[in-house]
Amino acid sequence: MRTRAAEPVSVVADLTALRESPPHLADVPVTVISAGRTSVGMNARVRELATASHAHRAARYPRGRHVIGPQADHMMPVTGPDVIAAEILRLIDGASGAEESG
Repeated sequence: MRTRAAEPVSVVADLTALRESPPHLADVPVTVISAGRTSVGMNARVRELATASHAHRAARYPRGRHVIGPQADHMMPVTGPDVIAAEILRLIDGASGAEESG
């Protein structure tokens, strides 16, 4: 329980650092994946804010993309692995196409 209670402190510090000093990823494809469903600890309002934040983050990069896993909740690797896998394959296909044309 102490670990769970300490997590938000770390998350806030990490998010603040990311906001103040975002990585420079000019020509790197960046995908931010959001869950589409609420879950324990992630009610509708928190989910809405997180999704908006994810969309904003993706939009900050020239090759940014925001993807929503409509059937997934906060545990995306468990509830939406297909969304993650599809996006990884899309990125690989895009990189392969870039190599062939470059």
